[in-house]
Parts: sequence; structure tokens; C-alpha cells
Amino acid sequence: MPQMNQQFIDILDEEFSRIRSKEDSQEGYLTVAEMAGYLDVDPALLSRYRVGDRPVSRRSAYQFAQKFRPDSEDHQKVLVERLLTARRIQTEEEITVQKWFEKRGHYGFFMAVLFYEAPVLSDKESELVGTVACAIVKGLNYAIVFPFTAKQMSNPRWSGPIHSYLEKVWRGVKNLYDMLLTRALIEAAGNRIGLIDAKEKGKLTSEFEAIAKRIKVFKLRDDETCSEQTIPALGFRMFYCQDHSSAAAKPELWQWNSAPSGNRMLQKPTDTLEIDAVKALLHPISQRFEKAVENDEPGAVVLPDKKELEEFLIDEASRDLDARAVEPLRWEVIGYGPAQLSAIIEHTLSKLDTPPTPNRVKGGVK
Repeated sequence: MPQMNQQFIDILDEEFSRIRSKEDSQEGYLTVAEMAGYLDVDPALLSRYRVGDRPVSRRSAYQFAQKFRPDSEDHQKVLVERLLTARRIQTEEEITVQKWFEKRGHYGFFMAVLFYEAPVLSDKESELVGTVACAIVKGLNYAIVFPFTAKQMSNPRWSGPIHSYLEKVWRGVKNLYDMLLTRALIEAAGNRIGLIDAKEKGKLTSEFEAIAKRIKVFKLRDDETCSEQTIPALGFRMFYCQDHSSAAAKPELWQWNSAPSGNRMLQKPTDTLEIDAVKALLHPISQRFEKAVENDEPGAVVLPDKKELEEFLIDEASRDLDARAVEPLRWEVIGYGPAQLSAIIEHTLSKLDTPPTPNRVKGGVK
């Protein structure tokens, strides 16, 4: 059970106490249903705000402020800021995970997450989703890796539960991609929403496009060398990380550990051989990223697309002294194309939270 968002509850208590005082009554607005009716919001949503499993949205904050303080824009602004910053007290485990991602949110950081288990993150409104999204906005390259093939997912030699499990992981991976991309665009827009002109919108669109290049899905593709009989590894998530902004930083392996007490990031005690093996499994994703960093290509220090991976393999083969054949690309690169991304960006800009427009009637604001 999540802890209550006590800051939010205290704000509501203060405002409703003030209203009851004005009405010279000690009753009224004592239940969630009564409070929701006054604020013109769904009781279930208000309950989620109170429980703390969802932060207050900007639209709700403005709506509540206008309901509580209809006669003073100054008081409304103060109240909006208080509502938006109201957060439940985090557990030590949650802070650990959040700080782990915050530390890795900068230019040149490469993170590939191999999902042998469905992602934990599933609620786009959660604070932890916001933390990961902010890290991507600040420069983290977040590769979502699905290390299974279509043949493995439908292998008739395996029982139904294995098929269902892999389908669940794949659905979770796709949802994670959509959720983080959308949240990252919202976080990047920040407080500029509702205040941007055409020039600022163009700048924001370019920033959105750069963010989209730092998050992609890489799915293991089928080919004639793929064995349908390989037993899949299940039940864990592996994080391959390397901070390329520091020459001294070495690759690391981490695991997300979910327990009744909360979620924690645990670093695996590994030797060089294990690190090299995981890196080889990811080939050529991490290697292409390293090349961009080494060549000081600022615009290319993002997750590679299919064409860039194929060009890297050709270049790698040409530099091999044995003149080996070009290795076939083992990964499908899944993400939105230019037209789809453009539509998502336009949709996001149009749907971002803005202050609701008051109903104006003759004589003033209704």
C-alpha cells in the first residue's frame, strides 16, 4: 500500500477549512466524494492524488486553484505551485532507484536493458517513470532490448505458459517504449506549455526529435542461424551500463530487484569475461555508440538506427585483416519513423497540460 501524499492532503484540509469558516459551518467537504464534488473532479482521481500513487497534474492543479481561490490570481499561482510540488514521502528503496537513474541522466551515458522479464514500470503517471524520462531528456541513451525472436515466442515445442509469458514481456516492452517517449516529451516541455510562440515551438520540436533518438527498442530478429530449440532465459532484467563521458568509466552490469519492501538496483559482481560476453551479445549496438563517442560526433551520440548499424558492420568487416564477410544484423530496430514521430510530437504539443480557460460571461468570469 503506497504511503499517503500528506502534503496534498494538508493543502486540501487547509483550503476546505477556510471555506467552512467562510460558510460559518464545521460540516461539509469532509469526505472524498464531497471534496470531489466541490472541485468538479472524479472521486477516483482525487483518491489517487491523496493516496500518492499519482502526482497532481498541471491541469488539475489549475482547476483546483480556480475553485479554491476564484477571486485572486496571485493566490491561485501560489496554490498551483504548492499542489504541483506536493509529493508523498518516498521509501528508502524508491529513493535509491530514483537516484540511480538521476545520476545516469547526462550526455554520453549508454544503458541497454535486456528484458527477460516484463518491465516494472507500467503507470505513465508514476514518479519513477518521470525520473527515467527526465534522465533521457538530460542525455541518457536508453536501449530497450527484447532478447527473444518471433520463432521462440511461437515455438510449438514449448507449452502455452511460456508463450504467454514471452507475449507478456513483449507487450510490456512496447508499452514501456511508448510510455517513456511520451513522458519524456512532456518533461522536456516543462513550464513552457501554453506560453510558446512559433519560434519556441520549432525549437521544442527539434529537442523532441533528439530525445526520440535516445530511446529505441531492439528486438532479436529471426534468421537461418536462430535455433528454435534454445531454452529462453526468464525472470530477470539486466542493465548494461557505460558512462562514455568519463574515459576512466568501465562497463557495469546491474539488476533491478523487486521485493515486497520495494525496488532496488543491485550491481552484479562480475569479471571481465562476463562483461565482454554481454557486450558481444549486444553487438553492434554498444559498439556503434562507442564509435560515435570516439569520433566526437555530438549529433550521433544517440542510439543507432538500422542503417547506422548495417554501415558499422560493413566498416568493421572492411577493417578486419582476414577480410571476413559482413556479419548479418541480429537486431530489429523498432521505433517511430519520421512521419509517425512528427505526428506524435504535434499530438503531444496539442495535448500537454495548459491552464483551463475560464468560462467568460457578461459581467466577468463565471
